Amino acid sequence: VKKIFYEKGQVRLQPANQKYQPIMLNPNQVKVQGRVIGVMRRYN
Repeated sequence: VKKIFYEKGQVRLQPANQKYQPIMLNPNQVKVQGRVIGVMRRYN
């Protein structure tokens, strides 16, 4: 899962996991296909 930020004519995809680096892209390379609205977890 990544958060999207628009800055300085580019798009930054920021991973939720801090172990990974952000990805910088041109706006024409990005297509948002959906968004996370919730998380369901099962604990046994």
